[in-house]
Amino acid sequence: MFGFFIKMFLIVFIVLIQTSFLTGWGYPLENWQLFLSFLTVILLIFEKTKKLLGWILILGIILGFYSAYPSFLITISLILTFLSINFLFNNFFTNRSWYSLVSLNIFATIFYNSLARASKYLYDILYSATNTWNLSLFLSALLWQTILNLIGAILIFVIFKKFYGKKYFSRF
Repeated sequence: MFGFFIKMFLIVFIVLIQTSFLTGWGYPLENWQLFLSFLTVILLIFEKTKKLLGWILILGIILGFYSAYPSFLITISLILTFLSINFLFNNFFTNRSWYSLVSLNIFATIFYNSLARASKYLYDILYSATNTWNLSLFLSALLWQTILNLIGAILIFVIFKKFYGKKYFSRF
């Protein structure tokens, strides 16, 4: 029961940092998606992915309340991103190394943002008849998000390694 409250506190803490702290910074730093960096590191560390899917659902629902995207778009994008990086981790990047962390984080950032932006674009065309797509702004933001998420994932990974020791990280 205590572990449940710790995990719930961690999810609320990530959402609070993402929605209130990071979005108030300037242009490049406001693009950091802390939850994607955290998701990639957690997937590499822990092996119980079925329980992790439930926590990602809760994270997506809470993030959806603070999003300008249509209802549950963030949740669906986050779950599909988790399932895709879980598939890649189980089938291709199985050895928990630095290149796995880097590759999965870059893939997760590009996949999540492309899926969310494409869905928002289709929603805007179908329901509001406006075009909000600007390719150059999307690619610029995607580049910054990829760089910042990668730096964030490495920092989160180093912090987890410091707290949990070498028993989870024998190959890093």
